[in-house]
Amino acid sequence: MAELNLIKNPNADFEKRILPRFPLTLMTFRADQFEGHSFEVRDISYSGMQLVLKDGSHGLCIGDNISGVLMWAGQKLKMKGSVRWCDRKKIGLMFDTTNGLVKDVKNFLGTDILASRMRPLHNGAFEMEIPSDLKYWLKSDGPAELFVWQHRDGELARFQFILMDKLIEWVDGTGLRTGKVVRNQEVEAPHAYQEELDFHIDQSPCLESLTMAKNILSKISATSLPKEAVDFLTIKMTA
Repeated sequence: MAELNLIKNPNADFEKRILPRFPLTLMTFRADQFEGHSFEVRDISYSGMQLVLKDGSHGLCIGDNISGVLMWAGQKLKMKGSVRWCDRKKIGLMFDTTNGLVKDVKNFLGTDILASRMRPLHNGAFEMEIPSDLKYWLKSDGPAELFVWQHRDGELARFQFILMDKLIEWVDGTGLRTGKVVRNQEVEAPHAYQEELDFHIDQSPCLESLTMAKNILSKISATSLPKEAVDFLTIKMTA
């Protein structure tokens, strides 16, 4: 993955999806330049991440270098990178891939921990308003999120699996597609937090992404996602 996750490119031709998003993240980045302040990691890939500073403004500019510690699920990873785009609150950070950092990031975002952190948001434990046709919703903080939608009769209608900077989508009657997420932005909604995702569709399904997604599915507990749903999704992702 040579490009930064979520580089802004206003001239590109995108497809769009508006999806509900969980408003909290447990993955944080503490920058050396900002003592006492932590960024929330909104999205991450092997090559970069999108950061949000909740309080104050960061004062960084495109091209600035930044270093710090990425923290998630009891893990810590020292890293550095350069600012590729920014506004007052957000930063698109491209990782410095020297000194084996890419391998370290892949270990940090391994499938075992992604699967173990897939929390079922559809079970009502978080007191969120969930669309009536959304049957299953699982989230593993920034790196992974799964949406499974249903028809009115209860049959599964479509799913979207966001896996770092890849989108895996199956729609009843259309079939399986994958794409690269290139931009997201918050959408104002009266009762729920939503995001609009822009992505490029791959010419053919990305086998690497499908393999990783199926590996994660195989490790999700039955209490979070029933076996029949896992089997269904796995079959649909077998391109």
